[in-house]
Amino acid sequence: AEGKPYALRAVHVGADDAFALARAAHFFGAVLKETETANAIVDQAIAVNPNHSEAWRIRGWTSTFLGLHELAVEQFQHAMRLNPLDPRGYSAECGLAFSYFLLRRFEAALSWGTKSLAHQSSYRVALRVTMATYAMLGRTAEVHAMQDRLREASGLLTISQYKSFSPLRRREDIELYTEALRLAGVSE
Repeated sequence: AEGKPYALRAVHVGADDAFALARAAHFFGAVLKETETANAIVDQAIAVNPNHSEAWRIRGWTSTFLGLHELAVEQFQHAMRLNPLDPRGYSAECGLAFSYFLLRRFEAALSWGTKSLAHQSSYRVALRVTMATYAMLGRTAEVHAMQDRLREASGLLTISQYKSFSPLRRREDIELYTEALRLAGVSE
């Protein structure tokens, strides 16, 4: 909540700056869980610069939060095409893993989660979605390895902690993800 005035200021002052708008959209969507606001701001970022990969990556995450997973896949892929050497490309790869996970395409989710972790080995979001994917695939040894990595990264949460900060809007998405966390042995 303390960051909200700064994000609003970024939107106001940076109304013609796609990067400022994209980062503000990320804050509204991922942190404040104000997904509709994030959606409007990221649309503004893309209108300012339709070739801004960061804006398209945030657009993909916002679509994921809203439950528009097929659209999110296209948006993440578009972001990666716009900037194939993006140092934050691991976030788009993780977004693809998360979107495919929520589409129940677990092999594709695992492939993208693994790619994300190859580029950023301690990225907690990728560690969690990869662990959840391994759980859905019944790969217990890999689940335990991901739990160990999450402990090292201080990212192993309880299910209630996850639910409290999750920006996912659709109940069925939250239920699928928490089912996978339970299968992985994450405590309530």
